Amino acid sequence: MFHFGFPKKLYSVGRVVALISSLALMISSFIPWGVASDMSGKDIMVTGLEGDGKITIVLGALAIILVILEKAPHWLVLMLGLIATAIGGVDLYAMYTATSNVVGYVGYGLHITTIGGIGIVVGSLIEILSRKK
Repeated sequence: MFHFGFPKKLYSVGRVVALISSLALMISSFIPWGVASDMSGKDIMVTGLEGDGKITIVLGALAIILVILEKAPHWLVLMLGLIATAIGGVDLYAMYTATSNVVGYVGYGLHITTIGGIGIVVGSLIEILSRKK
């Protein structure tokens, strides 16, 4: 069997889901979280870097480090995912509320933030439950 330079021990499904979701969580901070038009019609764009996106970058980076480490407890990655999901959910609700009163919309970066947090939770749960067997 050929391995084409890949390591013989590949990551489990749970780890791959958590890694991809953590990377998406980090990238989502650079993508627009919301756009609104001011009185002159000029669009004002808000990214995650202007607020909680700094926290989600750190959460994503910590999750990546912990997933890569073999001995790291997966419940800790699960907690990071829950915190990221909570931040994304609260900010998503706040942005929908804010854009309902003005001409604007919620950016897809905020949706990716929430989905990334959920993905970390799902990947961690898959990993935790597969180790219990």
